[in-house]
Parts: sequence; structure tokens; C-alpha cells
Amino acid sequence: MALWVNDATIDAAQLTKAISSSDKLTRATAARVATVRGIEAVLPAVREAIVNEQDTEVAREQIRALAILGTSEDVALAAKQLARFPASIDSDFAEAVARRGAPASTTLYVTHLPALRHPASAVKHELWGRSAIASTTAARLLGANDLRGFAATLEAMVQANLPLDPGVVSTALGSESKEIREEVVWFLVSSGPADFQAGPDPEGMSSAEAFGREVLRRKTGAEMKSRPEWLAWLRSDEGRARVPAGKPVQRFLTLDEQNAFRGEEPADASLGPSPKQAVHQSGFSLPIVFPSGLGDAVLKQLRCKTGWIGVVQPTVDRTGRVQSVDLSKLNGAPECRRAAETLVRLSLADPELITAPLSDYIQMVKAPGDGCFDEGAPEAGTGELRRTGGAVKPPRITRKVDPIFPESARRAMKGSMLVVAEAIITKAGCVREIRLLSQSPYPELNAAALLALAKWKFKPGTLDGQPVDVIFNLSINFRPN
Repeated sequence: MALWVNDATIDAAQLTKAISSSDKLTRATAARVATVRGIEAVLPAVREAIVNEQDTEVAREQIRALAILGTSEDVALAAKQLARFPASIDSDFAEAVARRGAPASTTLYVTHLPALRHPASAVKHELWGRSAIASTTAARLLGANDLRGFAATLEAMVQANLPLDPGVVSTALGSESKEIREEVVWFLVSSGPADFQAGPDPEGMSSAEAFGREVLRRKTGAEMKSRPEWLAWLRSDEGRARVPAGKPVQRFLTLDEQNAFRGEEPADASLGPSPKQAVHQSGFSLPIVFPSGLGDAVLKQLRCKTGWIGVVQPTVDRTGRVQSVDLSKLNGAPECRRAAETLVRLSLADPELITAPLSDYIQMVKAPGDGCFDEGAPEAGTGELRRTGGAVKPPRITRKVDPIFPESARRAMKGSMLVVAEAIITKAGCVREIRLLSQSPYPELNAAALLALAKWKFKPGTLDGQPVDVIFNLSINFRPN
């Protein structure tokens, strides 16, 4: 059934029949295929199935299908089922609704916001290709008092270098919520006009808001003078997370403040031995994750026993559904290339920016053996993807595989070469979604590093003692001698 995503047409009757199968993976796969191929004819069967579904992974796929393909009544039906399942499924629901696109998705999200245990406004999805209504979306989320959604919208606008409507700025600065004022102040620090006047300071400001307002004053020419409480805040985890490192705002910090901010900052792993080459960073990611067992079932069905490495170029719609895929730069056996194409077409793209293109190159690597494709069951937490630090403890390597050192690169190298990649280390301790951050000038060396890193195994990262998926940097240093 998963292989149907490669076909020009799909038998909706067969897909509908699979929705009510006694096998949970069949039910989940049918819902996923319907979602990514836009088969609305299965919706009556999904409506009937979701009210009796007990398996959380199947329910997630059915909820996605209803939220992406269905009517507003279908979205309401999906929302009604959330309380029967772990809390992180709320995030999956919110993201699926966002894929419908603003402004309709914002209306639906705000409508169902009070019932969500862990609100997670996926604004990059709902504003993908719709940046012209970013300020309107921010205003609506501000009106709903959704701090998380409002903050996410402002962050997306900073990344896309978009201005915020003056009326929204004024309303947010006058809010009784310290958190909302803080978010808009730091938006203005990063993206506001140089002559912006924030007005008098309100009472009871947080340290973050107070220092942000001070930076705004300095941008208009006020004297730069450090204070002990600001230095202490800049040394804190909160300060280092809030102040945008490496951006023009650094010009408005005193030398003492810059030293306080940088004093505890970890070294950048990408600053390794030279020379390095720039790495293309795709405008969207394509998480190859599915209900447990589906990815490996595709490999088995197509008899893919080796793997693949290279880049593919998917073209997606603004919902994130793959419309076509160019595999001409992906190396692998024919059966594995077919498997890679199937897995890509079963996936939903996530934009990095709201102005991201709809076609781009994606790095793909899979070593021989089983894949790392299981999305896993929804959990009790928020289901967010996290970076290590604070309460999130980093994963620990349990199996480290050295790369095969290409002789062509060894002979050409005049010094050591560091290859750095970013990956997701899953709750199961495997490596998923590797992408290069810093590469060598030798393609064969980069490929060897990626293939080796894909084989590493970990004791997973944890949050409050429980395994979680984390974003983690991995590196391999090649020394010619």
C-alpha cells in the first residue's frame, strides 16, 4: 500500500477498505497515503474509524488526515478525540491544521486552542508562501492571548526580515502580559527601525524586557552604560538564549556586556581545521518518519539491503506534500533508490522559513541495514524536538564507527579536515536526518563521514529522566597521518 504513493492514480476504494483493517500498521499506512496524496474520498471511513480507534500511532495518522483534508467539522471531530490520547498528539493536530494555510488555519487553531493541553502553533507551516499576512496572523494570536503562537510568529518574521504592523507593536507593548511585552521588545531589537521609541518603562518588567528596552534606547543614540544586574542577566542561560549572537545588536553592548555574554558561550564545533566549504542549507526539511515499522517494511518489500547517499530534489506544495522528486544525484542500487523515492513521497515537508521555496535539495544518507524511520508513539509530554542544554541531557555514544578514509583525499590533504553534521538522535538512540553543517573540499571525504555517522548508536538524550528526540551535532576529524 505504501508503494501506491508512486502511482499516477490510487484506487480510493482499496484505500478506504484498508482504513478499517484489523492490522494497525495497515490502518495507519492507509491514512498516511490518503494524506500525502490528497485522497479525500476516504474521509467518511476515517470519520467512522477515529471515534473507535485505540492505537495512538494510528490515531495520529487519522487525525492528520482529517485536519489536512477535511472540513472544519472534520477538524472539530479530530480535536474532540485528542483527550483520549497522550498530550503530545495535540502538537501533531496543531501542525496538521496549520498545513491548511493561513488565514483559515489560524481561525481553526484559535477556535480549538482552549482545548489543547500543549498549544503548539506551527506558524511556519501556516505562513509558508503567505508572508504578506504575517502581521495579521500575529495580531490574531495576540488577540487570543496565545504567547507561544505570537512569539513563534515574531521569530518567523525576524528570520524572513519582515516588519510588524505598528498597530500590533503598540498593542503588544501595552499588554499587561510581561511575556508578550518581552517578545515584542526583542523583536524590535532584532528587526525594528533604528529610531523606534518604546515609550516609558512599565512597572514590574522582567530583566529581559528591561535590557531589551535599554538596547532600543541605545539604538536611538542613548549613552551605553553597563549595570551589574544586566551583566548578571547576560551571563545567565536566559540572557544567552535571548540575545541574538553574532547579529548587529552586538554593536549596542558595552565591552563588559559583550564579555559577560560570551564568557560562558561554548566553542562553536564548526570552527574546525581549514579549509572548509560552504554547505547549502535547504529551505525546507523532509523528515522521513512514519508509524513504527512502515519504513523498514518498505525496505523489505523492495529488497533494499544496502543504502543510499546523495541529494534529492523534491518539489512540494504549500501543505508540504511531495509533488515530484528528482533522484538523479542520489547514489544507490536501483531497488534502494526506489525505496528512497517511496519514503520521500510518504513524507511531509517542514519549512525552515516562511519564504522558503517549494523546490530544493535535501541531503539523504542511509547506511546498510535497518533504517531510523519510526516516528514513535505520541508521548505524555509536548512532543517537541529539543536541543541539548539545561534540563535536556545530551545523548552518549555507545557505538562509534570510524569512516573509511578515501585514499584520494588522504593524498590531496595538507592538514586535518573536520566534517560537522547536525542530526536528530532519536529516543531509540539512532541517527536520523543528518545534514552537513561544515564540510571539507573533498566530496568523497564528506560522503565517508556521513556514512560513518549514520551507523553510530547512542544512549538517548533525556528530559526529566525520560528518553527524548534531540538535535545534536556530530563531527569526524580526518587526519592524513
